[in-house]
Parts: sequence; C-alpha cells; structure tokens
Amino acid sequence: MSLISLTTPRLLLTRLTVADAEFICKLTTDPEWLKQIGDRGVTDITSAISYIESAHLAMYSQYGVGLLKVTEVDSLQPVGVCGLMQRNAYDLPDLGYALLPEFRGKGYAAEACKSIVDWCLEQQYQFLFAKVLPSNSSSIHVLEKLGFSYQYPEHHAGEILHIYQKSFT
Repeated sequence: MSLISLTTPRLLLTRLTVADAEFICKLTTDPEWLKQIGDRGVTDITSAISYIESAHLAMYSQYGVGLLKVTEVDSLQPVGVCGLMQRNAYDLPDLGYALLPEFRGKGYAAEACKSIVDWCLEQQYQFLFAKVLPSNSSSIHVLEKLGFSYQYPEHHAGEILHIYQKSFT
C-alpha cells in the first residue's frame, strides 16, 4: 500500500509536489540539513523543482513511499519532511526526517516519526531502519524515544553512519 498522507493531533503529513519548491529550497539549504543529510544540489526554486521531481515524485511512483511534507495543522505552515526513503541497495525503506530550524525542539520530529512507525506497523513491516550520523544526538534521541536500537556502523560515501532498527515482531 502506498504512503500518501497521515494526520496527528498537531501535524498533517502529505506528499510533496512541485508547488512545495520554495519550502524545499529553504529546508535543503539549511546549514543543519547540509551538515546532517548532505547537499542535494538545491540552490534556487528551479533546482528545488528538479529535486522534487527526480527524488520525491519518482520515489512515490516507483516504490509508493517517500518523504512527506510535515505541516502544522493550526497554521498550515510547512515545518519539515518525514517519511520512508527507499534506497536501491536495501530491501526495506528507512525512516528519514528533517525540520526547519524554527520548528525544532517542539516534539514535531517524534510526533511525525511516530505516525510513520504506526503506519509501518499497520502495513505489517517486520523491521524499520534509520540511518544517522553518530554526531546527530537530537535525531538519535528521537529514534531511541520511538524504540529504535543501535545495530551497527555503516561506511557510506566516506562517512560512518549508525544504523538503528525497530522491530515489530
């Protein structure tokens, strides 16, 4: 089943569209995104549209999952992204998320991620993985709060990522 949208008490998670280019440009050029996730080549609205089309819309189409735009229910303001990333080297997707700086520290990451975890449980996933830089203590805290546990280090593109796993069995 495809991951299309989810709702929590404070958040609405919906698929990205090219209309989200300004928001994606702001998010992907944030210094913390660049440090923790990496440069996606987004520098302006045009490159943001291209990134949305080639990364997100393509993933929705091919795998039925991807990052969803996270929006505050009350203000309808986008605060970040959260969802499942299907990578070619892996059988199962992994959990990914990022928030704009002004929305960090409000519990939004844990709330959005919990909705994804709950969806995975409903879809009868046996496991869910997440990859994080060992220095990203705030993301590690979110993962541990949701019941993920550290599994092993993984070397990727000259960096070491820590792989976390949540078991549903």
